[in-house]
This record gives sequence, C-alpha cells and structure tokens, in this order.
Amino acid sequence: MNIQLLSKFELFKGMSLEEIELMCKCLTIDKKTYKKGEIILHNGDTITSVALVSVGQVSLEFYDILGNKNIINVIPQYGMFAESYAALPGFELGVTVTASENCEILFVDITNIISLCDYRCSYHTRLIANLLGSLAKKNIALSKKIAITMDKSIRDRVVSFLTYEKNAHGSNDFMISLNRQEMADYLRVDRSALSKELGKMKKDGLIDFHKNHFIIKDFN
Repeated sequence: MNIQLLSKFELFKGMSLEEIELMCKCLTIDKKTYKKGEIILHNGDTITSVALVSVGQVSLEFYDILGNKNIINVIPQYGMFAESYAALPGFELGVTVTASENCEILFVDITNIISLCDYRCSYHTRLIANLLGSLAKKNIALSKKIAITMDKSIRDRVVSFLTYEKNAHGSNDFMISLNRQEMADYLRVDRSALSKELGKMKKDGLIDFHKNHFIIKDFN
C-alpha cells in the first residue's frame, strides 16, 4: 500500500509515515476502480468498510419515486464516504454512490479501525478520533444543505450556497467542485432555471463566473 497516498486522507491525519506503515499491519484495505458514471454503491446496499477516494470524485445521490435526482454530497479526491453506514452493520444505504469521474476507491474494513488490534497500537485512538471528526463534519455539511435548500427562491438558494463556499474558501474568488447540472441537483432546482438566474445575478453585478469559477462582487 502507498503510505504517502494514505497520509493525504483525514483518517490518517496527525500520523507520521512510519506510524501509518505500522497501522497498515492492522488494517484490511481493498482497492477498486470505477469508470465515470458507474455506480459504486446502490441504494439498499450494506457496507462494512469506510471508503476513501484515492483518485477522482464521487457523488452521493438520492432518487425519489419519480426518478428525480438530488445530490446529497460530492466527495472529492482524498475524501471519505460511507463511514456512517459502515459503523452500523446491516443498515441499508439510503443513497446511491456514483463515480462522477474515473475513480479509484480504497475500502478499509471498519472493524479493524474501531477494534484494538493484537499489536495494541497507540495510533488506534488517533484513527478513531479522525473517524469521529469526519462524521461530525458530515453532520455539519448536511445541516448546511438543509439550510440552503430551505430558501424558497432560486436566487436565495444560490446566494446561500455561494456564501457558504465563500466562507469555506476564505475568499470572494473561488472554484466549486460541482458542474452546472450537479449544482442544480444539489440546490434542487431546474438546470435551465439555475443558469438563467446566474445570468441575471451576473447582469445585476452580484457575481461573475466562468464554469466552476465564481467571484462574489456584492451580496449587500
């Protein structure tokens, strides 16, 4: 296993390369690759592993009974997903996980993470703390999405979304990880209506943008 690669993940945050190498003796890690558009996990699946995105990007999606897609979250390279479901054995996934780019995923058996091994590694406490930290951040991200999509108008949703992105990047000038269709799905609005509203906001001098690059000019 590529130790340098593992060091880029939040799960191994705060560990030296030597410590990560020792931890690998305690972990079961399976690597799988997926093509863009391929489903990684289906709604209703069960999983016992934490999933790490070593290459590419994945999308967590919910489909209603009419087939409408709602993007719950987008997990970029070096991100982690499925940890909540892995921590609850037998609990079925409520989302579909799709490769939004060609992907390489590392599946780490959660039993090896949360159970002390025969080596009694002191690093296990750090591993568990990092896992809990990731779960907390996902909780916050879900609260953010709920807050954004509570707004009634498309403009209000866009303003809320871009405000969160601005604060996350610490700048009025930033790139978002979503393409236009993914942004529309995330905000739960029609893509053409979103594009029209973005054009109006640009004309009104509120924002400037090109593809995924946004500049907030004036939200006051």
